[in-house]
Amino acid sequence: MRYVFFLAMLLFSFQFSYSQTFGIPQSKDDTSTAVSYRIDTTLKSEIEQEMNMWKEQNKHKKFEGLMDNEIFINDVETSSTYKKNKDEYFFPFVDLNEKDSIIQIVGTAGTPKFGSGFRIIIHKTECIVLYLIKYDGNKIFKQKKNDSTYKSFVFVRTQYHLTLTKKPLFKKGEIIQGRVELRSYPFYSKGNDEDKKMNVNIFANFTTPPLK
Repeated sequence: MRYVFFLAMLLFSFQFSYSQTFGIPQSKDDTSTAVSYRIDTTLKSEIEQEMNMWKEQNKHKKFEGLMDNEIFINDVETSSTYKKNKDEYFFPFVDLNEKDSIIQIVGTAGTPKFGSGFRIIIHKTECIVLYLIKYDGNKIFKQKKNDSTYKSFVFVRTQYHLTLTKKPLFKKGEIIQGRVELRSYPFYSKGNDEDKKMNVNIFANFTTPPLK
């Protein structure tokens, strides 16, 4: 079952613009283990209340997601928005493969050049969540310390929980709402003398546009 899911994920192409920016994981090392997502109907009111509060305070911005993150470099926390009321805004991009019951959701916060966030692949009752980071035009990341090639973006395996407010129907027009929590496995960025080991924690609430 899991092998079929991984194969379907690898063969499935994006329909939106992020397909050409981030691509599809090409090896087993790029994937996390598929697990069952959770359903919590009470989460809907919590997400909407938080989102409405932030939208009231930031009327000039368009967003349907709020993200907290912690960044660790060589096991030392260097940046965090947790508990500091500094959530980062993002707009989730989604894609639906109705025939194979696959939904993909990408959420990144940052700038057009630099982005950090998550990629969710939902297949029937299971899901995979990857951390993603990109820095356009700057090949400074690699997944493993012994990798010889640096890239401008990487997908990173994670430990994660995905909670949705209802079970997906995998139908056009459906809106997916939920919360993703992840901790990335170590990945590496280029340093002056040696590579820096990085880990990232993310806590994000999101509401997608209608699936197409």
